[in-house]
Amino acid sequence: MYHLKIIAVYALCAMFCMTGCASENPIRTIGFSTAGLKKKIAILPAEQVLKDERLKLLFEKSLRDNVEKKCPDIIVLKPEQTKSLQISDNLALAEAGKALGLNAIVRARLGTVSIGKEEKGFPMFKRLRNTASVYADIQILDTATAAKLMEKSLTRNAEPDDADIDLIKAGKDSGVYFMSNTLSDMAAEFAVKICDAIAVQPWQSYVISGSKGVFTISGGKDAGIQSGDLLNVYDRGETLSGAEGQRFLKPGPKIGELKVIAVFPDRAEAIAFAGKDFQEGCSVRQK
Repeated sequence: MYHLKIIAVYALCAMFCMTGCASENPIRTIGFSTAGLKKKIAILPAEQVLKDERLKLLFEKSLRDNVEKKCPDIIVLKPEQTKSLQISDNLALAEAGKALGLNAIVRARLGTVSIGKEEKGFPMFKRLRNTASVYADIQILDTATAAKLMEKSLTRNAEPDDADIDLIKAGKDSGVYFMSNTLSDMAAEFAVKICDAIAVQPWQSYVISGSKGVFTISGGKDAGIQSGDLLNVYDRGETLSGAEGQRFLKPGPKIGELKVIAVFPDRAEAIAFAGKDFQEGCSVRQK
């Protein structure tokens, strides 16, 4: 028993020697299993041709709520935070997203409600029934490249009664139960696709300014960044031209590392740990 106590004392001393002189602010090398970093996305106001604005708002809220529920590690910006993103050009939109620290931007569109009549039933008992179809689609834009990560469309069919048809014709779509219910279901399905697309993308933020050797990153406490984090920095890359005049970015190589020295709600400050003179727009990723 005496010898066991001696061994225990030596073990405790060894542990103290290994940890007692550690730095108060060690470098935390971020890894996928321990980082706890959250990706940020924006869901823009949906484009629509529906006459009833309430259905659009219902769809947008349902989409945001479902993404937040199904993907707890994704931060969805509030509608009032997306005002700077009302841009049609894909590259300009991606650049605006970088300033907000976004991994991706979601665009949604609600199409027309097509109504008509169709014969249904067994051959001897066929009769005309009302038909209606609802269309919606989403696109996910990658802020690092300004390219589409994913595009998905959904169409749902229903057999509304005459009263619902009259409401649709009058532009009072939100008063039709199957319309609101269908759009909520579509939003839930879109949310799963969004979560899947974002899950396979690496966490990243961006250098948005630099002065006197201190660089500002467009992510902070909200994204889980901590003082002492060591992050890789990648060159902004070159601009490429695509079809229909669209422009994209070809990501550049790793050009250095940053060490975080201060963290704020949605920003962080860092100094060069390897490399220097990082430009605005350089991406910052997990070490």
